[in-house]
Amino acid sequence: MRRALLFLLVACLPAEADEPATATATATEIEPTPEINLQIRVPMPAVNSSKHTNPYRGAARWCEPDWDHQCEKDADCEKVVDPSGLRTYCRTPRWAMKQHVDVKMCAPGRFGPERKEYMRKRLRVYVDHVCDPPDWWETEIPCWSYRYPTHVTCAAKKYCDPDDLHDFLRIPAQREANWKRYADHLRNPDVRANKTAWAKYAKRYRWHIETDKFGEVTKAYPTLPGFNRYYGERKRWRGLGLYGQNTPLWIPTWDMRAPPEAFCREVPSSEAYLRAARHNWRRIFKGVDCDGDGKKDWYGSGILNDGSTLPTWADIHQATSTGKLCPRAKSHELYAVRASKVDIDPDEPIFLVRLGERIEPKRQNLVAAWLEVRMDLIPLPGSWRDALILEFD
Repeated sequence: MRRALLFLLVACLPAEADEPATATATATEIEPTPEINLQIRVPMPAVNSSKHTNPYRGAARWCEPDWDHQCEKDADCEKVVDPSGLRTYCRTPRWAMKQHVDVKMCAPGRFGPERKEYMRKRLRVYVDHVCDPPDWWETEIPCWSYRYPTHVTCAAKKYCDPDDLHDFLRIPAQREANWKRYADHLRNPDVRANKTAWAKYAKRYRWHIETDKFGEVTKAYPTLPGFNRYYGERKRWRGLGLYGQNTPLWIPTWDMRAPPEAFCREVPSSEAYLRAARHNWRRIFKGVDCDGDGKKDWYGSGILNDGSTLPTWADIHQATSTGKLCPRAKSHELYAVRASKVDIDPDEPIFLVRLGERIEPKRQNLVAAWLEVRMDLIPLPGSWRDALILEFD
């Protein structure tokens, strides 16, 4: 039996080659080394799909400015100057309030013109990413009317102009937060709206909320898997960011599981604002019943050469900021005054492409981190980097 098994084992072994292969190769068999093209753009790294990664780690302190100096009173901050040259004052940061820590830091006051220009440049980095215009820049171009089968020439641009989109975002950023991306809107109407929305939209975040007749929370617990882990802390859900967004209403536009402090960064807050603007453009374009007769008879205030209509910058701003689709004379009048300061036509009819492209949701956190790195490369006004550049110029 053993001899039979040994015979089968030997029979199964591969046969040796008669002539062993030579270790050396001729010169004609060597392939030339390919040249490296340095013009190839290196793509962004792939998304880390590990379940242990949390892109919102440390988000509780995202709404804090760059405060480095501790103090006890305003007199201690007289010699501490913000990089933009602003005077600082002794204030208690939000994280100290939450943790019940008696700590005060030197914080800058109102933003000056140089600091606002710096914030505009940071926002322009995001606008240039989502708004990629073509090589040609024409104002009178052939365009297709969506409601009438006629080929006409209209003045509406059918490409994304980064200057116009940047001006469109500048208006709410200046009005709502004065260009402070970490702004916390604590006025009484804002606080009441946040409190009401937090209890009303709890099911959207997969939470169960019960309140008493005074509006105080009696019960709060998650109901389904995949719930928002931050939703149980009601005091964190306020109006935050450049655009004063009511976080219980706006967070699902960016990420259902994100913390409210995500809107203290330019990319999440701006992307959520433009996503809502595109959604409102589609709603107006399909028609709105403003008369209450059951017929959709309003498609926007912008009129093209063929008589068809499109939404305008004023229509999109009103729908996105207030949620009201039907036109209002008072809202249009106020927006026209603000638009005149940034050189944008409030009555210009716009196509959907004018509002930029949507960032892919699966890669949005990666893209946001990548854009913030590019924003941080912009030198602060009055900082040592500006002095170094001026010295070598």
